[in-house]
Amino acid sequence: MTEDSDIAVPSGAKLLIHLSNYTLTMGANRFTYTAAAYVTIEGNGVNHSQIDFTPTTASHTLFDNGAYTDNSVEMSNLTFDNNATQSYCYIADEGNQAYYNVRFELPNVQACAIYNASNTNYVFIKSCEFIGGGTSCQDVLYGNLIITT
Repeated sequence: MTEDSDIAVPSGAKLLIHLSNYTLTMGANRFTYTAAAYVTIEGNGVNHSQIDFTPTTASHTLFDNGAYTDNSVEMSNLTFDNNATQSYCYIADEGNQAYYNVRFELPNVQACAIYNASNTNYVFIKSCEFIGGGTSCQDVLYGNLIITT
């Protein structure tokens, strides 16, 4: 499945995307918000479901929270392949985040995985794998994190 534009998250909604055995190719497109919302993306395992994200400008996040810092994002049982060519292209930079059994394939640039700028929101990480993209791949995890095995 290939997205050719941003995905507008319905106002105040709970959005569930089940990838089954598909790859969601986002390119540089992203999820945008008009109000706080909860987005869940689930797959059938890291070898069967994938999100490809290929931003070409710095500080381009997959989830563009805008002014809504109380959003929630949850991903499970999939591979997140970040092909960024610039730094600071995180999944999200605000809101609560939870990742369960996600394989993060990272580019050879700085700061392109998980970031949380808030002291009031959390990032929960369980049973995840991080595959670095090279010698410039650094600052992969940043912020108020809860990591379990």
